[in-house]
Amino acid sequence: MTAGRLAPGEIDELYVLILAIKIVLSVWMFSIAWKRRSIILGRLGKEKAEDISVISQIYRMLTGFTSLIVLGLAVFLLSDLLKILYEISLKS
Repeated sequence: MTAGRLAPGEIDELYVLILAIKIVLSVWMFSIAWKRRSIILGRLGKEKAEDISVISQIYRMLTGFTSLIVLGLAVFLLSDLLKILYEISLKS
């Protein structure tokens, strides 16, 4: 569907920019889920809470399950925005 919308040339640069952001966020979500799965399976219970550095805490915050939810919501909202932009371009 995306290729079909891009082919006629009726879509402007804003649509392509938002689509690129959506793709990047989706790939980031996939990589977070993949890495978190391997971390959970590989290091189950090996790390104590007091051994975690500040950098490690920030990394976990950016790559944790909560960030997956936030990124998923952002991807969903960007999809809605892309639909609205496409409908506006069809009307004009």
